Amino acid sequence: MDEQDYKNIIIYYGREKLYRTMHRIVLEAMAKFTSDNSFRYYNGVALILEGVRLQEGIRELDHLQGDKEFGMAVILTLLFAHKRCSVVDKEELLSLDSRLKEERKKLSASSAYYSSLFLFLTGKYEKAREYVDKSQRMNPNNPEVMTLKAWCELNLNKNRSTFVLGLFSKALEHGKQLDADIGRVRYHQLNNDYETAITILNQLSVRYPDLNIPLVEKMKCHLSNWNWDSSIEIAMRILNLEPMNLEALLIKILILVVKDGNYTNSVSALQYLFRAMEKIEPTNGELFMRTGQVFSRICGRHNSILTETYQFVEKAYKLNPNNAEFITELGYQTAMQQKFKEASKLFKTASKIDDSSVHALCGLTLCQMSESGITEQVSQQIEFLTEIQGDEKIAILLMMSAKLHHADHDKAMKLLIEASEIQFKNLSTLSYGVEYLRQLNPDFLLELVKGLIKLSPTEHSSDFTSISSLHPSLTHSLNLLDSIVKACPGLVEAFYLQAKVQFRSSDVGNAAITLQKILHEIDPTYADAHLLIAQIHIQQKLYQRAAQSLEICLSHDFKVREYPMYHLLQGIVYKNQQRHEDALKCFFTAMNICGINSNGSISKKIYENTLSISDLLTLYLEVINTHVLMNQNTEAIKLMQLVSSEFSSTSEEGRLTIATADFYIQQGKNKDGSFLSNS
Repeated sequence: MDEQDYKNIIIYYGREKLYRTMHRIVLEAMAKFTSDNSFRYYNGVALILEGVRLQEGIRELDHLQGDKEFGMAVILTLLFAHKRCSVVDKEELLSLDSRLKEERKKLSASSAYYSSLFLFLTGKYEKAREYVDKSQRMNPNNPEVMTLKAWCELNLNKNRSTFVLGLFSKALEHGKQLDADIGRVRYHQLNNDYETAITILNQLSVRYPDLNIPLVEKMKCHLSNWNWDSSIEIAMRILNLEPMNLEALLIKILILVVKDGNYTNSVSALQYLFRAMEKIEPTNGELFMRTGQVFSRICGRHNSILTETYQFVEKAYKLNPNNAEFITELGYQTAMQQKFKEASKLFKTASKIDDSSVHALCGLTLCQMSESGITEQVSQQIEFLTEIQGDEKIAILLMMSAKLHHADHDKAMKLLIEASEIQFKNLSTLSYGVEYLRQLNPDFLLELVKGLIKLSPTEHSSDFTSISSLHPSLTHSLNLLDSIVKACPGLVEAFYLQAKVQFRSSDVGNAAITLQKILHEIDPTYADAHLLIAQIHIQQKLYQRAAQSLEICLSHDFKVREYPMYHLLQGIVYKNQQRHEDALKCFFTAMNICGINSNGSISKKIYENTLSISDLLTLYLEVINTHVLMNQNTEAIKLMQLVSSEFSSTSEEGRLTIATADFYIQQGKNKDGSFLSNS
């Protein structure tokens, strides 16, 4: 490989944020091309971006100060490094800042290019484009400048037209440019022209037989086209050649989790990945953090997976204990495991290190809300965070605000929809893959769906007509779930919620199909799916089939007896088999699990975490109806009065009014009554 090849490979690994690998390639190039100072600059950049060898990077770049080829780029990089030192040299920062202003006045084409490249590698794409434009005006035919400009455009998503492709192609007219070819591949991926992208990569594999980059990109390209089989096949080919190739290991585990839902094998695979990262990228805190982040968001909060992802983020924290972002993510990892007190401490620590971190304060508020509900303190904190968040709205804050406005359904729904739009906003510049899933954050989207379901009406027409006729909360839920199940076809909770929304939309046929998919293809033991099938059978008055579903559910998982819904459904089946005493026992068991006192009043804290408010009302009404069928009218009237008090100011008030009127008008006449809603 010549100097240009090495430069392209160095930039590639810098863009992929594999900084130790980037540094290794730089050292190879420095040994081969001792007179090329650009590799010395890249050496400083790699050391600084890695984050833990800042002083080494600073010393390397100090030697290049005054070199006209790099000029402003060296000062920009030194400023970046000094700001991240554990002890900040304020005098040096002032000196560098002063010299930066001077360098701007005498900016050369080369200095502008290297400045743009550093800004690009640190994610400042707007600024990077500004300086690459200046470089191009001074040197319009430089292929490296054209390539970098095209990459800036591609990442900003301002221009995905043939203009970008033209820049890459024009750069290639001046000779081989691996980075321009990779840029063309990325352009075609984003435009869904996978055939052309694969053709380019095949050509690169022939041209660079000893380089695994074309094979890695081919693996990613197949994945971005949802071609799971080809992607895993290439991943295994790479791993046969290089057993600790991090990108191939990532894709292999990603497919295990999102497509197969194979969490058992994923645990040991994540442990191997952790060891590989410690060897290949031992000090890359950002890589450890991002890896832990992505797998925690796609595993359906599987405990064993969360244990492993915590290790990744903890490693990042240990590498840089003063990084507020790492500590904040460690807080979220802990909160996902329901360890709210421990998570609160981490969020407080992050806030002390960076008092402007709104994400850390959001995490702290989320913990308080999860532990104590919507208190006055939580309400004030959310209002305060909303005021200080700035122009860029934070999705998790919008979700918490929606809970604050739970009584105003339209307001709450608007906030949840806005939160979902933020999640999708940055995905347009990404192909499906690791980073796409990290930013999509299926775990958070499922929380939004659950919030929308709570806001949806429980009673609908008996027949599904069309999506356009549905309540907006259901329409948006279905749209979100379509995106989630496409991205994570092995995520069982997403399919269950999809079936639940379909059922609530009176689309019983598709709900049944979705549930069968869960039980036949993903997890035959999934209790909630069996319970929802039983609920569908009850709605259709197929009580014997409902009983069979409940029996199958119990045979798969005895813990289902801890689910109040199981006892509610079993009670309805017994009631319609005229086994009224058995029905009452089931209903009372469900009430007991829900934390309902002996006098019938509800413990609010428990009530939110067991049955939904709709299902709770169903439970009460079924008990009342059973009392009526047993001629226990005194008990029925007493309970109806209590229910009228408990649910009078809730989202179920309309349904309660109808049920109350029916009770007093037709008390004792409806021998086949059932109050079960589409919840």
